[in-house]
Amino acid sequence: MIAVMLARVLMLFGVGAGVGVAWGASHGALVAAVCVGSALGAGLALCLGLPRTSSERLAVPPWHAVVGAVALGVGLVTMAQPTRMLGVAWPTVGRTYVVGEGPGFTLASDEPASDDKDLIGVITRFRAQLREQFFDPGPDDCHVRVEYVRGQRLFERLRDVGVGPYGTYGHSALQGPTVVSAVNAGFGGLTHHLTYHYLWCTYRGELPTWAKEGMATFVEKVIVTDGEISFGYRHPMRDPVVRQVLRKVPVAAIIQQGGDQNVMQSFFLFLHRRGWLKPMMAALKDPGHNGIEALVGVTNLGPQELHTQFTTWLDGEARDIPLLDHSVALVGPLGAAFQQRVAQRFRWDETWRIWVDRHATKDVVLYPE
Repeated sequence: MIAVMLARVLMLFGVGAGVGVAWGASHGALVAAVCVGSALGAGLALCLGLPRTSSERLAVPPWHAVVGAVALGVGLVTMAQPTRMLGVAWPTVGRTYVVGEGPGFTLASDEPASDDKDLIGVITRFRAQLREQFFDPGPDDCHVRVEYVRGQRLFERLRDVGVGPYGTYGHSALQGPTVVSAVNAGFGGLTHHLTYHYLWCTYRGELPTWAKEGMATFVEKVIVTDGEISFGYRHPMRDPVVRQVLRKVPVAAIIQQGGDQNVMQSFFLFLHRRGWLKPMMAALKDPGHNGIEALVGVTNLGPQELHTQFTTWLDGEARDIPLLDHSVALVGPLGAAFQQRVAQRFRWDETWRIWVDRHATKDVVLYPE
């Protein structure tokens, strides 16, 4: 009899403790998890685990039931009102809230903000521009959940379970295709990982790695305002590495190895400026191509000539293309102020739809502050 009672007490304590610990862990608060778990476990064990006496059958509550009810109440109220019960500012971490939807995506954030509606519009326009300028991003029913993380604590916890420093894209068993992107990683981190999804929607995993990385890194550098979505800038972190790599390894070998992200960002910019990017992405939809064949077919260049033209372009024409410090999405008054400020030093190039230096300065950096 005692063994049965003890087993029941331990089972109920375990259930309560498990609920409390899971709640605290989801908020990244270990101490709170232990306290709430202990209160819930003790409350359940005392209320339901101990045997009743004759006085209890006469509706007189025993001491252990009273203590258990109090402990259970404290635990439940703490879960409902953590800031008031614990006396500290309780961070909103551990979950995200759906803030809106657009064509083919749901936007969620851990800290919903007033500009979420603008972000929905920006993602919608970004997807439309991919379709117009580069490749088909797939049908609207190829859906993705976008987790836009504003809280640093939550993003650090996500990184602990495999999310990269700028975000990630993967297929969740519960949510399906999911993009996780941190605000402090910049808008380019979001466009990079969204592009992975849109490529998956169209190519269904058949796209060569070098093409996937090239397209995703190419759209990392983007400026979004009310009037334009501007692609086609150089990357100040990746660009200096490219020439060093190409002195040792030809671009064809890099492609065959899967594609270095630094090189592919510049290489796709080169393809874009030559008018080859969109036709190549269309050719890659043909299952008969192995990737390299599509590239050679569109450019009509052999591996050596392709390498020569690419490196010549890097050392010449490419240096007139600004290095974009970081990608931004600025709409409304902020976008208008940005355009007015940038126009003091740069001019809008209608052909390539980018801002270029008025004074033809080589390797100029555009700081969209």
